[in-house]
Amino acid sequence: MCVLASPKTPFMRKIALIFGLMTLWACGAEAVDPEAASTPAFDVSKTTAQLQDHCDADRFSGIVMVVDRDRTVYEYSCSGSAQTAAAINADTVFKLFSTSKQMTATIILQLVDEGQLSLDTPVDTFFEASPPGWNAVTVGDLLVHASGIPDLTNGLLEQFELGETDHAKAVQAAIKKAGPLAQTKGTGNWQYSNFGYEMLATIASDIIGADFGEIVATRVFDRAGMTTASVESIDPEATALQAIDNPRLIQGYNGEPGARTEALSYSFVQQGAGAVHASGNDLAAYFRALTDGRLLTEAARATQRTQTMPLNDTMTVIPGWFVGDIHGLEMLSHSGGNNGYISWFGMVPDRDLAIIMLSNYGDAPTRAIRTDLMDELFKADVSEDGVDQ
Repeated sequence: MCVLASPKTPFMRKIALIFGLMTLWACGAEAVDPEAASTPAFDVSKTTAQLQDHCDADRFSGIVMVVDRDRTVYEYSCSGSAQTAAAINADTVFKLFSTSKQMTATIILQLVDEGQLSLDTPVDTFFEASPPGWNAVTVGDLLVHASGIPDLTNGLLEQFELGETDHAKAVQAAIKKAGPLAQTKGTGNWQYSNFGYEMLATIASDIIGADFGEIVATRVFDRAGMTTASVESIDPEATALQAIDNPRLIQGYNGEPGARTEALSYSFVQQGAGAVHASGNDLAAYFRALTDGRLLTEAARATQRTQTMPLNDTMTVIPGWFVGDIHGLEMLSHSGGNNGYISWFGMVPDRDLAIIMLSNYGDAPTRAIRTDLMDELFKADVSEDGVDQ
């Protein structure tokens, strides 16, 4: 299904027109806003044709959405050959994996804004078995993957395999078992770390006094109106290591077209780094709540911009986001997955737009799809000198 927005700017009117004209296969013929009909349009036929080809060849299964602050302006979905349940749509729930980190960062920034935490707080304050060097590592370092602390995710999984069901206790135990091996290599150098976000989840649980899944539900999902989102949790009653069943979650698949196999992952181990289940509509609601102040105040967003880690000449990390450039426009994004699911969520603040990509194929060619979509959305909108046309 495709929904056209009531366009409010020339840029959005151009999007509305071309999405009405060029996505008939995915959405069915839609009426085009009369005001938009007189406005030059972007040509997104390449992206739409590419999506159809990938779907027909069983290379892609999932949904691509473009949303503004009010509604969805583009939606394309298809179900792969391995999927036998109902067709995929904007309410279908996927595993987000690392895109979940945005929400963990949001909660930490809320706590900072409330005066319950500081970005400069040493992390050894919260961990019983901290090696001596951790007194130089701050909460801010964890947020931008600059702590130098080794990724102890395998040790965390081991604690669950040994029977631990409490995430915060498992994190503490993994650190204790690692001992000197958990020593930081020094702050200030970027090294992507899932475990750093497990530590952030543990810090939030310690401050608030609740399970991290509950914290995400009350501080993010409820405030944003993410009605089908949840945090994966371990089934404490099961004899084997497994998550509590989520009947809304679509099955993820690995393998080649025509030879798909069901994926198995233990996302509940990574409460802070990758345990969120959400739909396209949930992420659209999340985007709107980020931009209208329901999740982060202006002060909190300003604080977020003070904690940065440059990666190269074109990319910087801030809490929860990779910040780059797309045809002269700032793009904030995060991706996740490869084991049965891929997610990508990006925002273009200057255009009040978010792009959502969710797939239940672990090898879906989402990078190529989004590259074409970005080109068609934004390349024609910015002249060579970076001035809006």
